[in-house]
Order: sequence, then structure tokens, then C-alpha cells
Amino acid sequence: MQGVNVFDIETATDQEDPEGFRAGGVRLAPQIGAKEIGGGVYDLPPGESICDGE
Repeated sequence: MQGVNVFDIETATDQEDPEGFRAGGVRLAPQIGAKEIGGGVYDLPPGESICDGE
């Protein structure tokens, strides 16, 4: 399994997320080569929440 520094990760914002749910995020499992665990890093601006489209 590969390591990753969460402070070096760049998050991506989905411009289609509705107002109030505009947060950046990235899934960690693909970056560390994990197949049976997951995790994520979110960048939440004030007043926003995460919006997971799945």
C-alpha cells in the first residue's frame, strides 16, 4: 500500500453541486492503492456541507 500526505492532496469541486453543498473533496483509496477500505479528504468553506452524488 502506498502512503499519502493529506496536507499535500488537492481537492476538486463539482460545479454542479447545489448551493450550500459546494465543498472540495478527494477519495483516498485510489491514491493509496486500497481495495477494501476507503476514506476521503474534504475542503469545507464556511456554511457549506459535503454532497456525495453516489
